[in-house]
Amino acid sequence: MIIGIPKETKSGEFRVALVPDHVQLLTKAGHTVYVEKNAGKNCKFSDKAYKKAGAIIADNVYDCEMIVRVKEPELHTIKRNQIIMGYLHVEKGQNLTLLKKLLDQNTTSYAYEEIRDENDERLVNLGVEAGIVGMYEGL
Repeated sequence: MIIGIPKETKSGEFRVALVPDHVQLLTKAGHTVYVEKNAGKNCKFSDKAYKKAGAIIADNVYDCEMIVRVKEPELHTIKRNQIIMGYLHVEKGQNLTLLKKLLDQNTTSYAYEEIRDENDERLVNLGVEAGIVGMYEGL
């Protein structure tokens, strides 16, 4: 699979979806991983570290078969038949425009907030990290 890791575009969002160790696992499993230039910079992950892990550094990753990001994508970046993973915030009608675009483009979309175990507990939960950042910003 060809996987793209974009730099987040939402204002105030500095996280990156996958760290170099994750990229290395994917590339060793035979996948091709493109990381947008400076995607991990604000998390202290350099392009050099991603390259060492096997990633290809690119100016644009949005043509990849699969996009793995933190937050919801900008509408113009969504391509037909793509696989998209991220916090999409569409399950409760929060972003009907995004939901319509995902459906119109025939994407396979995985909203982190809806990936749950048999006890209905979230398996992807960055709430603790977001809370810590919020506390620091508040201070």
